[in-house]
Amino acid sequence: MPTVIEVFDLSRILVPVQHPEDARWDSVAWGPNLTVLRGTFAGQKTADMKMYPFVSGAGDGTQTARGIAMYDFMTDANGKVFYGPSTTPSARAGPWMTSPLYIRGIFDSEELQTAVTPAGEVDTFTPANVAVGNVFTLTATQKNGTTTTISYTAAATTAADVVTGLTALINASSDPVFYSVTPSGTSTLILTSKNLGTTFSIASSASGGTATFTRAATTPASGRAFSDISASFPGARVLHNGYWAII
Repeated sequence: MPTVIEVFDLSRILVPVQHPEDARWDSVAWGPNLTVLRGTFAGQKTADMKMYPFVSGAGDGTQTARGIAMYDFMTDANGKVFYGPSTTPSARAGPWMTSPLYIRGIFDSEELQTAVTPAGEVDTFTPANVAVGNVFTLTATQKNGTTTTISYTAAATTAADVVTGLTALINASSDPVFYSVTPSGTSTLILTSKNLGTTFSIASSASGGTATFTRAATTPASGRAFSDISASFPGARVLHNGYWAII
């Protein structure tokens, strides 16, 4: 039986989603005591000229994105790079003096982040004036415009009945938009994006009697906004398929 000496996960790398042969990267030095995830935009702090995670609106240089981290890694108190879950030296994990930073490429926006801690979108849907036989509908719209509808017919006069019924339908749906959210709540249906920093498009409606089904956007998605980094890359753009072209 072989003995595991260390684990080095090469899958923790950001790969351009289109035309990887055209992507470009530089090896750069990073600041101390960092935990950086692949896909994190980085800016260069003017005080030490090292890279740190991008911070929108900062005044220390990190507000200007310079590129995108290629790997997951950590740095120690001296800024040495370690590829692994700790800063313990090893043959593969490090320490290394630099780590690659993409400066050009086409990437899936869901693999990028413009904040250290992205937040997923949270919407609430509140059924009211519920009567048996009322129909409560959710319509999900994909980025390409394709729509999928799920409907629940109330079997009781409570909002909880509607929320329970729709929760089961969402969990059973194979639609990519419904699959991308986590339903919760009792008398109000709460939908939370599974992918931090990403948005979703789900609308609500009700029919029968005076029933209503009201949507409210309670938490906007943050941490994966193209507007955060567009000024840093004047040639960058969002492609028709939603991918980000960083030029």
